[in-house]
Amino acid sequence: MRKEESWKINFETFGNKTTKGEQVPIMNHFIPSVDVGGKVKMKNPDVEYNLVMEYEVTVEGEPRYPRTDNEGRVVEGNKGKGLRAVYFSKLVSPGGRSHSDTYKLTNRLYLGPTSMDNEISMLMCLSSLITPSSYVCDPFVGTGSILFTASVMGATTVGMDIDVRVLKGRKKGVDVIDGGREVGTRENHIVRTKVYEVSDVMSDLLTMAARNLRMGGRLVYLIPTLRDFDEKVDLPSHECLKLEWCCNQPLQLQLGRRMVVMTKVKEWKEEMMEVWRERCWPMGEESANKVERLREQMGKEAERKRKVLEEEKGVKEGNKTSKKAKRKIWGVERNTVEVKKWEDDVEGGGG
Repeated sequence: MRKEESWKINFETFGNKTTKGEQVPIMNHFIPSVDVGGKVKMKNPDVEYNLVMEYEVTVEGEPRYPRTDNEGRVVEGNKGKGLRAVYFSKLVSPGGRSHSDTYKLTNRLYLGPTSMDNEISMLMCLSSLITPSSYVCDPFVGTGSILFTASVMGATTVGMDIDVRVLKGRKKGVDVIDGGREVGTRENHIVRTKVYEVSDVMSDLLTMAARNLRMGGRLVYLIPTLRDFDEKVDLPSHECLKLEWCCNQPLQLQLGRRMVVMTKVKEWKEEMMEVWRERCWPMGEESANKVERLREQMGKEAERKRKVLEEEKGVKEGNKTSKKAKRKIWGVERNTVEVKKWEDDVEGGGG
């Protein structure tokens, strides 16, 4: 650390509390271990250090040896008890929570039912090693969640989608939106409705990446998977692309999705396209069919959920109807009792 750099120490405790008077001597103990010749600056310093003290907690997450009682008074007998570890480190980079809060979906003007969460799109863009000089293409752009994040990182972006209604957004006649500019119109365009098989989607995606990526460029995508997914057998591959990693995100007991990251390591050869496409699935037709069955499984799961929701709705409506019927019956009975009482009073000479 250079002598002219300003600095500060962030003090945090996990599982307990420490008073200001206790924090100062602890920080002074660590100051000689680093070169801190500059001035202390509490706002926007050149260098930051983090000092974290971890204490034992109970199963409920409460301090095992609390430093203060219920009235906020310091319990001197618990001082220093339950200390598990002390961590002292230099802050390398701040977290990305500010981006997550700024660009969360609820702050956007245009969304769809499949708009990707901003945190997932950020992970995909970071895995792509995007820089301000990067060109990013999303062939399934939808409402543009990934390209939105990529543009925030400074990349030049382009997207396409089979469903032009998504690209038109809220404004009639808009075919493509590029950097906030409307590009072209296609009023009489007929949206293609032919089924696009998942196995063909994946083969086309890998072929497109292998053909158009520069050497060292990356392909990042999400693929839905079942619990028994085996990336060596069930994950599509390509001769020109190297698998970097495959990260699983469990969504339900049996279903989940994986973020796949691949790097282009071999030059594209047009004459080899069909051969490479045939080798896309490690186990051939069996692997491709498993992906198709996954779509059926997801459809069945969605249908099961729909029926459950309908049944729950029916039960609630039935309960409401039952209550209404009871109120009606009670009302009739009450009115009958009141009429009978009035008739008795009349006959008895009352009123």
